[in-house]
Amino acid sequence: MGVWLVWECGKVSLELISPLFLIFAKLSSEDFCREMDRKEKRNKIDKALKEILIPFLREKGFKGSLPHFRRQQSDRINLLTFQHSLYDTKFVIEIANCHPKGIEGFWEKEIPKNKVTAHHMAYRLRLGSEKHNTDYWFDYSKESIFSDNYKLIAKEIIDLWNEAENWWERDPYDQKNLRTMYGTNKV
Repeated sequence: MGVWLVWECGKVSLELISPLFLIFAKLSSEDFCREMDRKEKRNKIDKALKEILIPFLREKGFKGSLPHFRRQQSDRINLLTFQHSLYDTKFVIEIANCHPKGIEGFWEKEIPKNKVTAHHMAYRLRLGSEKHNTDYWFDYSKESIFSDNYKLIAKEIIDLWNEAENWWERDPYDQKNLRTMYGTNKV
């Protein structure tokens, strides 16, 4: 018995080999299409971030590239990290401060100032969480024929920028004076 496979996202036609194979082929095609859709959307949001947000970050004095950025201040380093969901079309932006020389990680291993990220710090803020009063994720799952939602999200981040600047300045956990990841050792 021969097998003919016609592939379009969301549609698979097969000459029947067995009901089990048909179920497997249908599930595999749906998973594949969902994954392709997610990757395409991720490419679109990354493009919008690079076109709109990265130049903005450069103007604000940040160095680095997606997903990690740093801004050296005289008394601290402002950290900003993008973290994409592994399972969905969402991301968070986490911000933190650290000591201007970097930090000591586990087992006294030093993480230099040009390598430290927001993920190395115990205390972080997710951008948008203060305004929305929730654990805020930027969701790029929806598309519109009337506007570029990817660019709107990049602009939303810029609109939330004061939240980040205020938090970095407040330094609510006194991170600028901590030399360890979890705040057990002040300078």
